[in-house]
Amino acid sequence: MRFSDAERFLERQRRFGWKFGLGPMRRALARLGNPQQSFPSVVIAGSKGKGSTSAFLEAILLAAGHPAGLYTSPHLVSLRERIRLGGAEITEREFGTVLGSLRRRLGERAQLTHFEWLTLAGLEHFAQRGARPAVLEIGLGGRLDAVNAVDGVLSVITGIEREHVDLLGTRLSAIAVEKAGIMRPGVPCVIGAVRPTARRALAARAREVAADPVWIAREAAWTVTGHDTRGVRMDLVTSRGRYPGLRLGLIGRHQAHNAALAVLAAERVRDLGFPIAHAAIRGGLAHARWPGRCDYRPGRPAFLLDGSHTDGSARALAGLLEELFPDRRVALVFGALRDKRVGAMANALFPRAATVHLVRPPEERGLEPAELLRRIDVGLRDRCRPEVDLGAALDAARRAAGPGGLVVVAGSLFLVGEALSRGAG
Repeated sequence: MRFSDAERFLERQRRFGWKFGLGPMRRALARLGNPQQSFPSVVIAGSKGKGSTSAFLEAILLAAGHPAGLYTSPHLVSLRERIRLGGAEITEREFGTVLGSLRRRLGERAQLTHFEWLTLAGLEHFAQRGARPAVLEIGLGGRLDAVNAVDGVLSVITGIEREHVDLLGTRLSAIAVEKAGIMRPGVPCVIGAVRPTARRALAARAREVAADPVWIAREAAWTVTGHDTRGVRMDLVTSRGRYPGLRLGLIGRHQAHNAALAVLAAERVRDLGFPIAHAAIRGGLAHARWPGRCDYRPGRPAFLLDGSHTDGSARALAGLLEELFPDRRVALVFGALRDKRVGAMANALFPRAATVHLVRPPEERGLEPAELLRRIDVGLRDRCRPEVDLGAALDAARRAAGPGGLVVVAGSLFLVGEALSRGAG
């Protein structure tokens, strides 16, 4: 199968929408001979930070010389971004070959979703190419997500926020239970900073399944010692090691938390027989890259691309703008999906922008500019400009920012991906 044929095939599977439940995935994996059992996996869930944490952990494993796989979602520009092995994206030929093989062996009557086919393709690719280990990012939730058909040798929960409330519930405890579905008996689960309600729910689930929780609040402490457009500098101490003078390849103070999670995870992966020296941790964190997330690109004007789509990530982005770009004129290009807390995101982010250019993200759940405007507090509407499409929004934002200013694209990874495909930054 050619790559273009594979793309068209996957696009047709969108008709099945989102289907929660592990039955179809488990049956498909069994028919394929359970390829996921041929390599160890680290499964990572969370309301925010799971992509950055995955990227940090992948970079550490690669620096240590391990042929690590990485499966993430969504992609920004190409489906190939979702499946990486040894730091390289799956090639078009490999993608077409693996998906063609899956289609022949399973048949379209399998009625798998777009995401399930992609997940199977990643697992099959890792099995064929000898990934050790694979880092697998949960797509949505945890308990019923297709990735959770894999039994990880380690799990990570980066944090808990109110998100996808129509699917996961409105209470933090309910969302925490969904995320905790990735826990396995006797398997360590590294858990990030969470509020007490979520912590109690996670602890209860860990006791119920006899998992081994590793709480970041107990196991790690860090100090951010510097922060500029090249990245964060920090000193980190864990219960197993000291890591002074670390430099992160990503910007944003919140990345210190994600880096600490990745180090705790790496220390547990080392317990499984994967040598990981301190130098690999240091080098991996410094060389980690995660496009479209606090992604600064110099220019006239400069661009900052960030797929922040929760109120917590919007607050983090606002703090980053205040710290690193206090004197820049900011023009914000903003779009969000239907299930997001648009009002809370706007309250955090819009006051930092001179102008806000509202646009619909290129996704079926994307909100039209008029609906975005209705969800925004009246006091913030004067600076908002509904735009007909992303091209018009980017052009208007460039003019509004001026040569010495900063264009920020935020609110949705789909929006950031489309901006990148149009040459933003």
